[in-house]
Amino acid sequence: MNTEHADIENACLSFLRDVMLLEKGERLLIYIDRAPGDQVAGDIQACAQASGIETDIFELRDFSSLKDMVDALSGKISAGNYDAVCELSYRYFYPTRVWGQALQRGCRIYALGPMDRSAFVRCIGEVNHAKLEKFGMALYRLVSKARHVQLETASGTRISCRMNTSSLTGRILAKLKLTDLSQVWLPTGILSRDGGATFLGGQLSFLGIPDTIEGTAVIDGFMWPPDEVGHLEEPIVLEIERGMVVKIAGDPVKSRILEKWLEGRERAIEHFCIGFNPGARISSNLAEAERAYGHINIGLGKYPYHTDGVIRNPKLTINGSVLMENNAFPQDELCGLAKNLRRTDTA
Repeated sequence: MNTEHADIENACLSFLRDVMLLEKGERLLIYIDRAPGDQVAGDIQACAQASGIETDIFELRDFSSLKDMVDALSGKISAGNYDAVCELSYRYFYPTRVWGQALQRGCRIYALGPMDRSAFVRCIGEVNHAKLEKFGMALYRLVSKARHVQLETASGTRISCRMNTSSLTGRILAKLKLTDLSQVWLPTGILSRDGGATFLGGQLSFLGIPDTIEGTAVIDGFMWPPDEVGHLEEPIVLEIERGMVVKIAGDPVKSRILEKWLEGRERAIEHFCIGFNPGARISSNLAEAERAYGHINIGLGKYPYHTDGVIRNPKLTINGSVLMENNAFPQDELCGLAKNLRRTDTA
């Protein structure tokens, strides 16, 4: 067995056992819509079948519209009696009825995006998923205690916002509709056998009180959608006032593409996401790019006009204390946990 084949096989076994929590006799559905996800889907299917896990691959690329894809995928899930569903598609379906339907049927859902073999090995096979979950929960506890957040980069990002999620006063004011609540979501990548849905592990999302989000976001890594933006040689610059993008500048071509794509659409900031998957890189797969270790992602707009942009090498400060800087997490608890996120690391 060559090294590449062994790496793929080990990644598939880890995915089935540690991530999807599948056992012999259960059924898995994988849906794809373009390369390179179909190659990884075949690898997972072969490994699953050898382990006694029945696996179907559903191809969506022949359908001409999102509605047709949703109808076809919905029908497949209804007819299949699946225990788990894996999204390996370029187009994501969590805002459609597909995920809700699968959850109602008790499926576990995991989204990878159009992941190629190299990324699958790095982000799944070489990751210690139990320790990644422990790191994510520690990060969640720290961010949940935040009152003030500052984000800055050498390239010009300067954003600040206030948080009130864990504040009794904040919750009371929000209930009286005198302010909005900030939010901190549980980290991605965590499933249970009881069901649920998640995305590739290694990301924690939060949102400050919307009308306190102010500043400049310099997107200098990757942005998608629209397809025409993608990797950025020159950054896109977003000016933000009271949680809304009021100006798009920077790269003269791609900023105009983004401006036109969002014309007449909602431009509210929807989230910030901290990446901490040790194998993730800023690739052309958004699910991987926004989990690149030590980088941050900003999302704006409402689906289907929602876009995410990766900000490289940020300094993230909460309550005056540095949480993330120079692609590292210097706080004692996180620093210790970060040492063992790879399977090759020693405990």
